[in-house]
Amino acid sequence: MKIKSKDKNIQNWMDFWRSSKGVFDDKSDKEQAEFWDTRWGTTDTGISKHSKPRKKKKSMGEIFEMLEEVGFKIKGSRILDIGSGPGAAAIPFAEAGAKVTAFDISSTALDRLKAYTDKKGLDVKTITASWWTADIDRLNLRNRFDLVFVTNSPAVKDVDGFDRMLACSKGFGFYSFFIQNHGYGPMINSDVVQKVLKGVGPKNTSKKGSLFTNAFLYLYLKGCHPVVRIQNNKRNISMPWEEAANHTISSLEHFELCTAPVKRRIREYYKSSAVNGIYKESYTVYSGMMAWKMK
Repeated sequence: MKIKSKDKNIQNWMDFWRSSKGVFDDKSDKEQAEFWDTRWGTTDTGISKHSKPRKKKKSMGEIFEMLEEVGFKIKGSRILDIGSGPGAAAIPFAEAGAKVTAFDISSTALDRLKAYTDKKGLDVKTITASWWTADIDRLNLRNRFDLVFVTNSPAVKDVDGFDRMLACSKGFGFYSFFIQNHGYGPMINSDVVQKVLKGVGPKNTSKKGSLFTNAFLYLYLKGCHPVVRIQNNKRNISMPWEEAANHTISSLEHFELCTAPVKRRIREYYKSSAVNGIYKESYTVYSGMMAWKMK
């Protein structure tokens, strides 16, 4: 049987996505759980509590508008939020009248989420598991949801995880992620990479490409043309230099071992860059969002 060119294109793109190496691919589920439990172990994590991003309410408003544009109605719907964290999206969805299933590898994040939603009487259930190895049939997730939602989470890191995501939806999908040149890991100060690490940086960060681009082209080749928004988010950080150094060290150690000499150089860099003990930085993050109706 002759393979149609469309099917060939899809298969070639799947092969490319599977063959490319990502920064998290060597991490086990246990390592991932430990990393995210640590990150979600405080009320705010890393640089987020010191940065001035666009307001979350505005961001969710844009998401609601995109979903409305493709025909999705939130009230009364069933939503699967993959990589939910402590509920940045799950809570607004539930407040808008949806029945939400929050899926995350971090029990710490989901405990925080449930403590809040139970107190507020919101309809949110949680599943603590890794999407990388999830059995969606055993978990009874296949074709159960009106919307499957993923935003800025490495939970869906490859074509197989993306296919599982699609298989859980009987109606609509939403996906967003950072668009960057160095893979899909946590953002790391470029000056640190250039001046302290001599331009080397973490291994494998440039070999995966953009997860957003990978997912968009995969959908497009399958005949689905989602509504797309590209965002330019400028952030200003002002924080004690010790916290900035520790955040960079923590991010680096998620990729590979950070040796004592490297840690010392990183701390020296932030200390020398600080004014009165405060490190300041401005940077721009580009990200993509897309919403679609399942074909």
